[in-house]
Amino acid sequence: MKFLVFGFSVTAEANGYVERGAVLRAVTHPQDEIGKVAIGGLQPDHARHLIRDIIAKHQPEALIIEVATAVYRLRPETPAQIADHIAGMEALFAICKERDMHCGIFDLPLTGVEDDKDWMTRTNAALSRTYNVPHRMLPLTEGTLRDTVHPNEEGKDLYAGVFAGLVDDVHGAVPDFSTLAPKRSFDAFAIKDLNVLDAVYRDFGRAGFEEKMLVINAGETVQIALPRPVKVTGLIMRMAPTSGTFVIQRGEAEDRMHCFDRHCYYERVNGKPLKPVITDHLSVFQDPAIPPEELLKGDKDEGPRLGGITHILYENTGPDQS
Repeated sequence: MKFLVFGFSVTAEANGYVERGAVLRAVTHPQDEIGKVAIGGLQPDHARHLIRDIIAKHQPEALIIEVATAVYRLRPETPAQIADHIAGMEALFAICKERDMHCGIFDLPLTGVEDDKDWMTRTNAALSRTYNVPHRMLPLTEGTLRDTVHPNEEGKDLYAGVFAGLVDDVHGAVPDFSTLAPKRSFDAFAIKDLNVLDAVYRDFGRAGFEEKMLVINAGETVQIALPRPVKVTGLIMRMAPTSGTFVIQRGEAEDRMHCFDRHCYYERVNGKPLKPVITDHLSVFQDPAIPPEELLKGDKDEGPRLGGITHILYENTGPDQS
């Protein structure tokens, strides 16, 4: 079986639990293939927009979604938050149903989460029971993390063993989506497929996420035409030593999107939300100002700002949209 793990920074780590788990799995199932696509810092409510495109590119027979992301998991437990998480997971299951795929959920530990307030694990466990989708939650174990969420070498080995067991579960479990009726669906436009006047692109790749990236120089404005009006909800954009701030116009709506943080001592992509607006056009300006944030390590780059976009995120709003 061909497995694909889609996750965040813990999954993205080189020689992490995915690679080590694949070695364990190969002892008994050498014919299996285990790959990964991971975007560090991305949140599940942005990741759900990318699943369809990623599955179409990699054509797995089974999908495992890793959930350990800090900001999202620490959001307060509210009925609206739980409903939104269910909507995202059920939209993912709907894609698996369409493609007759197996799937699983891998919950990883995070410090600062109290067991009785871990709404995400409880919700995932309930979804697992409803749809017969294997779910494994790894309890927080002392001495296995190097910070609040990323495992040390001992932790990677522990995660790998649990992950290999989850792969076994997913291989043997046939999901039951007979009662699945997702209320919402999410998608994204890859920037390379859109009409952008005088566009300049470059290749971007990290942890299995390989995309064309639209380049936006300091002081430059790009006009992005969408194939139809959709409810635009965010972007996947570049964060790096030379990134900065976007000013994004959609009709009368304007957002300032900060694409720089304390971790911008290396290049990555991330997802950022926009106020949901139905539109068929975006105007994106790369502010030339250098962000005020200081880096956690290294020297701050004071050179010209350089923006990048790989995807426009949107939510489907009607039966005529796909």
